[in-house]
Amino acid sequence: MNWSNDWGIPCLLLALPTLLFLRARWHYSQIPVLLPPQPGAPLPDCMVVIPARDEDAVIARAVASFSKDTVIVVDDASTDGSAEFLAQ
Repeated sequence: MNWSNDWGIPCLLLALPTLLFLRARWHYSQIPVLLPPQPGAPLPDCMVVIPARDEDAVIARAVASFSKDTVIVVDDASTDGSAEFLAQ
């Protein structure tokens, strides 16, 4: 069999990315559209998780930018006092 005249491999190399693209496009089309809340309706609850390690210089500003009941800070063995600051 002469591989230089065979169209099977080039067709496969073209078909595979096309099929992957079509599959990704189909999955994208399945994402539901989120509608904005109606005026006067309560806003949905939202939580923010902030990973922190040695972020003593900037963690206060990050936490202050959200309401206090929506922030969870995960400290990863900081050595600069971030954990002590957040415990206050």
